[in-house]
Amino acid sequence: SPEVWVRSYPPNPGEGAQLVSSGGGTAPLWSRDGRRLYFHTSRGLVAVDVTNEPALQLGQPTLVLEDPTLRVMDIAADGRLLAIKSEAMPEGTSLEVILGFDRLLQKLQQ
Repeated sequence: SPEVWVRSYPPNPGEGAQLVSSGGGTAPLWSRDGRRLYFHTSRGLVAVDVTNEPALQLGQPTLVLEDPTLRVMDIAADGRLLAIKSEAMPEGTSLEVILGFDRLLQKLQQ
């Protein structure tokens, strides 16, 4: 399964990437101040504190939201999370995308 890795930028001599997640992690997202990294796991949203002075150091991963159906889209400067709930679509469900819908709508209104 995919994992989340980080490395210093600019790179510190002799320092490679460090594994942040263990057991899987996707969709990493930095806090606005760059001190915390969020990512999704099978259990929910996890946060890890990150420092880069004098060298890259990672805190303990903490489960922030225990709901694997929530997907965090953005993080506000004050730390509030913008999330959407994503439920799995039942098998056999389809999604139709209509390109040019605005033109079709205008034509129907004439």
